[in-house]
Amino acid sequence: MTPYVRTHVYPQIPNTLTSVRIVIAFVIGYFACLESLHWGPQNAADIFYSNRIVACVLFLVAGLTERYDGIIARKFGWVSATGEWLDPLADKLLAIAAFVYAGVMFPSGLHLWAFIPLVTFIAIYSVITTLLRYFGKVGAASSDAQFKTGVQMVAMGIFLGAGVVEYMSERHALVVFWLGLPVLAWSAWLCWPSLMGYLK
Repeated sequence: MTPYVRTHVYPQIPNTLTSVRIVIAFVIGYFACLESLHWGPQNAADIFYSNRIVACVLFLVAGLTERYDGIIARKFGWVSATGEWLDPLADKLLAIAAFVYAGVMFPSGLHLWAFIPLVTFIAIYSVITTLLRYFGKVGAASSDAQFKTGVQMVAMGIFLGAGVVEYMSERHALVVFWLGLPVLAWSAWLCWPSLMGYLK
């Protein structure tokens, strides 16, 4: 192993993992666009089902990168200024993509009256914290913020899973979707204290 690899290549591993999450967010967003616009051949339903399965698998990969990029960075001292803003950006892009996809998969129904306000609040929180971080008012994510992100990712996983279940049973899919709403509400509640702290 050359000194160049140790000092220039290995320290980029955490940011590379974070970048994988950004790519996954765009792929999930692409699937949401396809399904929203009903693109594809006559067997589009089968293609959309395959997309939903792929999205769930990719989301699991994204969850692993979210779990380990920070751990690796701190353990080996590979923390960087780029990683401090790239990591929360990746989380926010992934959240946007997953929530949009969930909205596309379940375009109507009473459940959206609860889903849309919660997602809107989380989106506003994300915009505010991103701007504060961009202007140097907020540093690296605290352990509370990381916990909030973890809860949010659980909610996203439930919603994406509900989309897969829908092809087997629409009623069961709605049950899974409803199970995700309290988790989403919990993640929104966890946003509130930090938002108030940032705005002081």
